[in-house]
Amino acid sequence: MKFVAKKLFTCLLAVSFLSSTSSIAFGAESVNLNTDQLDAYLVENGYPSTLIEVLEQEQKQDLYDQNAVYTSHYVASSTVDENSENNIESSEEGNVSALSLSNFTHVISLSQVTTTSGKVDFQVNYNWDWNYGPTYTFEDQWGLAWSDDFDAVPSSAKYSYKAFGHCPLCGSSGKYAETQGTSKTGYKKYTPGAGIGFSANLINGFTGSDGNLYGVYRHKGWSGFKITKPHDGSGRIDSSSMVAQYFHKYLTLNGELSFSGGAVPDVGISASTAYDQSNDEGHQWNWYHKNK
Repeated sequence: MKFVAKKLFTCLLAVSFLSSTSSIAFGAESVNLNTDQLDAYLVENGYPSTLIEVLEQEQKQDLYDQNAVYTSHYVASSTVDENSENNIESSEEGNVSALSLSNFTHVISLSQVTTTSGKVDFQVNYNWDWNYGPTYTFEDQWGLAWSDDFDAVPSSAKYSYKAFGHCPLCGSSGKYAETQGTSKTGYKKYTPGAGIGFSANLINGFTGSDGNLYGVYRHKGWSGFKITKPHDGSGRIDSSSMVAQYFHKYLTLNGELSFSGGAVPDVGISASTAYDQSNDEGHQWNWYHKNK
């Protein structure tokens, strides 16, 4: 039924595209939609507005391309400020905005996507937003781990990072700018059946398109990948768990991500004294042993 609905949705969009500046590559599998059209698709397939606001354009397009339907999401906020204790706050399917005592918010979201018969696949998206300008900017890392022997599809992994800057001497009230945030394919580390990790080299300043120097006050990133496993065809409900954690490096020691699956998934890092870390609150989601 969802597949038919998507085809109808795409046909209606095609009619509107003929009188707009948008374009369709006829005969291609992927139809590039604008933000409003992608948001409409996500609403029709069960995504809460608070989650839609968090997802980036490329993530939304990936969900559309995979005929995705909303499964669940989890929001957690904490303080990450270089060698401090975290003030942890979190909420299940709650407000995605950072809480008053927090400067770091991360969101795990899962969507069931179309796959071959006998398997169940989920698109996992992880979005993080750090409203802080750290003194030390090295290679930060983040990772996700899961239970129940799901396997990631390494070729599906991608990630992105962008920085937001302020030029206080530009004009009477200053100017704001951000980097492009182009996505890259790949991952930092992958442990089959357990977890996957990513990294980004944070920056503390950049030159804007206007030639001015901007100091960074906020960092934002995301990663996405598919997980898959066979189902038994019984139609029974099952549940699995996932956890995500972000590690900010503030000393020169290099750490390596580690993952453990099983009943209680976990993400860790070696040389942990060189990193400040977010909270690692986990998320449980339900799924069915049947084809989508």
